[in-house]
Amino acid sequence: MKLSKHFVAIITTVFVSATASLSAQSVQQMQVVEYMGQETKRPLAGVSVAVVNAPAATSDEQGALSLHFRTQHDGDRVSVRRIEKAGYEVFNKQAVDQWVVSSSAPFRLVLCQSERFREICDQYMAKASAHYELQYQRDQQRLAQQLKKAELKEAEYQQQLAALEAQYNQQLDNLDNYVDRFARIDLETLSEDQRAIVALIQEGRFDEAIAAYEAADYLSQYKRENEELLRAQAAARQLETVVEQKVRNKEQLYQAIRNQVNAYALAGGFDNQNKIRELLKAAVEADTTNVSAAHDYFEYLNLQLLTDEVEAFFPFMLRLYQNSLANRLWVYTYLASTYGRSQQYQKRTECLNRAREEALPVIQRGEGDSGADENYAGLIFRIAETYALIGEYAKAQQYADEAEPLLQKIYRECEDDMNLYNWVLVRSIQADAMA
Repeated sequence: MKLSKHFVAIITTVFVSATASLSAQSVQQMQVVEYMGQETKRPLAGVSVAVVNAPAATSDEQGALSLHFRTQHDGDRVSVRRIEKAGYEVFNKQAVDQWVVSSSAPFRLVLCQSERFREICDQYMAKASAHYELQYQRDQQRLAQQLKKAELKEAEYQQQLAALEAQYNQQLDNLDNYVDRFARIDLETLSEDQRAIVALIQEGRFDEAIAAYEAADYLSQYKRENEELLRAQAAARQLETVVEQKVRNKEQLYQAIRNQVNAYALAGGFDNQNKIRELLKAAVEADTTNVSAAHDYFEYLNLQLLTDEVEAFFPFMLRLYQNSLANRLWVYTYLASTYGRSQQYQKRTECLNRAREEALPVIQRGEGDSGADENYAGLIFRIAETYALIGEYAKAQQYADEAEPLLQKIYRECEDDMNLYNWVLVRSIQADAMA
């Protein structure tokens, strides 16, 4: 029994999780607009939107369209198949990734001309790369001065120098990701002071930008807004307008924190990486109900391969989603990906099997929330992949066999290329194993 080598190199598709709702079938209104930098966005016609569980639709001259979901309800996560218009790409990708159905609140989809977006990315990449090199040289000089002043012994110097080089290379590996995030900052929605800081980044003046972020102390403002929000929520119903404003302010301030994190990442350096970790951690501690903050912190720890900290934060993420099996499976899978990237395959296998033991009885009873079946199928597929990676092909075959009917049940028609790819891959694994 032998599996082909292409299987162990495959990167499986992330299955989108969703939250359950018992409300009536929903119609999602949408407004599609074009990103114009600091200028007001304009309606964009001819944008085709296809999502799971609703017929595809195309925006009209006013940028409007409607999605009529067959079984999705308010509060369910929207799983996007495609968003297409020649020469354009999705700009507000983070909002699309976190999109949930709402029959009362229109969803705003922002697209940007592909050429324009590439120019934005190229500008940030050039400035960030140059500053990375500058930061690397500064850190090298700092260590050299400490050695010269006998603050470090030669062995300590060499150890810290090696650690510096490793972190520098890790930051370079992650730079594309942070450039993409910073390029998606919506300048139209920023306050004047935040626009001024972003302008400094665009000019490559990272030290001044970071100083401005720190002087603004968005974290303190965020904490204050959260504290005031909690007090407002405890007030009488006549204060609902105040509460709504505080929510908007808090969301805007957390977005400013995200932008500050991206600025640190673009600037590079030991100190800035530590600031990212502490800033995200403090934001989570300031509001333990903020799912976006928890996601960002968990994702950052994974991205930096801080395995011990990912493990420490893992129970918090499970508690955050104690009522959603779909999201709990996502948390398990994310921890498993950390183990996989650090080649801790035994831990990865144990993590995935633990998730399977928790999910299997719920799935068998048909009691999983929306997205649980998809995420469970993806989980089983990753167990098969892990056993193949460590050479236990019999077990890989066992779980591949278990994954196939699950995928067939979920994606009967194999309409979407992503799902078809996974379905065909399972069949390929079986064929290879029987060879």
